[in-house]
Amino acid sequence: MGLDSYPVRMGLVGLGYWGTRIAEAAAVTPQVRVTKCFARAPAAREAFATQYGYQPVASYHEMLEDASIEAVALITPNRDHYQQIMAAIEHGKHVFVDKPLTATLAEGIQVVQAVRDSGLILAVDHECRWEQPIRTLKHMLDSGVLGRLLMVDANVSTPGGLTLAPTEWRWQRAQVPGGPLTQIGIHHIDLLQYLLGPIRRVQGWQKRQVIEAPIDDTTVTLLEFESGILGYLGSGYASARAAWIRVYGDAAIGIYDRYEGLSVSGEPLNRPTANWLVPPVSYADPILPIQDALADFARCVRNSGPPEVSGMDALTAMAVVQAAVQSNLTGQAVDIPRLLQAAGTASGI
Repeated sequence: MGLDSYPVRMGLVGLGYWGTRIAEAAAVTPQVRVTKCFARAPAAREAFATQYGYQPVASYHEMLEDASIEAVALITPNRDHYQQIMAAIEHGKHVFVDKPLTATLAEGIQVVQAVRDSGLILAVDHECRWEQPIRTLKHMLDSGVLGRLLMVDANVSTPGGLTLAPTEWRWQRAQVPGGPLTQIGIHHIDLLQYLLGPIRRVQGWQKRQVIEAPIDDTTVTLLEFESGILGYLGSGYASARAAWIRVYGDAAIGIYDRYEGLSVSGEPLNRPTANWLVPPVSYADPILPIQDALADFARCVRNSGPPEVSGMDALTAMAVVQAAVQSNLTGQAVDIPRLLQAAGTASGI
């Protein structure tokens, strides 16, 4: 029986902006079927349920106790992920969770181990991996057309920090260490490791310059990859929007820009430049990448294969963020394998 005729039955937890995007994507993804929803505010969940044809539930526990629900999508504040994921595992539910995986590395390590022990599927919503320009850039790099890879520079920024309110959880420094690095920079960290392999060492700087919230709004992070490639990542919460990655080879440069698409500078090896041009996606309407992420999750639930973005993938992205924050405090570069070992990965995950 195919996934289209046997979709994974899901409950949606967290009905804000991104929860709405998940609902919209799920509605056009035949491999999943969201049937129930939960948010703490009764009026919000009733209105959401009416809009999307879901059944509202009065508590997360009620959703987990429902035998008809196979999986939960957790689109909730970072601080809630650990307890919500562990509760889902206890009840035998598969988990699709928003990034970051958890609020701390120690929590993330426990989650990854619990998932492995349970045999359940955990997938993390780093949906930017599914953008077609990124998939093509990955193919470009794997094909070697840029020549020997030397360095990468990247930036992902929004003015979102300028509109934060004191009532929001993102206002609190403890909830978003590194400010935009935790909230949006982590997406680019995932992309960079997807494209270029593991990051080995990090040096970072963060500052609060203009926003009212007592969190950082400007970050710069230097990266050394296990392959020897060097890189830069900027991430801001107070500038105009930016989302680009430039990978430098000794033959050509691959240039991804969310608002411009994929292009090439220089002379790529073996294939002409025109073969690598990809138009931009619409980040204002990121339904296609979310569809792909949900379909991949459903495939794993039904076939028990590894998800595109596993808990361990998300954990290493979190480690880069924590390393950058630690580096800002000490003024020293931070080694990622040592950081993960100190946090508990020596236990064998």
